[in-house]
Amino acid sequence: MHCPPGGGVAFSVGSLCWTSSMPVYDTDSKITKNLLRRFSQ
Repeated sequence: MHCPPGGGVAFSVGSLCWTSSMPVYDTDSKITKNLLRRFSQ
């Protein structure tokens, strides 16, 4: 996660398979949930 001094946030998973891994790997689901929570603040 990158938070530049001027505001905003950027996150890149670096994988096209990220969304398909969420049902399989609980850790990926937790990371996604935490990121979405952070972005919605």
